[in-house]
Amino acid sequence: MAESLSVTAVVGFLFTKVAETLTSKAVEAVIPKMNELRQKIWGKLRGYPQANIEITKAEQGMEIDLDLIADYLKVAMRQDPQFDKEVQDLTNEINQALENEEQGKNIMNVY
Repeated sequence: MAESLSVTAVVGFLFTKVAETLTSKAVEAVIPKMNELRQKIWGKLRGYPQANIEITKAEQGMEIDLDLIADYLKVAMRQDPQFDKEVQDLTNEINQALENEEQGKNIMNVY
């Protein structure tokens, strides 16, 4: 996986309240990408019983074991190169959009 965002960072971002806080500040185009990435990861990891337990906890707003989810995500990405590419691509798109949004805040209009 590309190292712009680590697997653990992606999992932490998608499975915690941090995502809700940041998405309220993110550009509208990023929110669908984040949801797509979350659903893609959740769909893939539901095949692992322990990961599925953690996903269910996340859906219920409970605290989860992010390291466990990250470990399963790493395994899934190694086992499925297409899934790995899709996660990388979506992660890079989200990261780029957030960087562009942050850069846009530093622009001053001079009249």
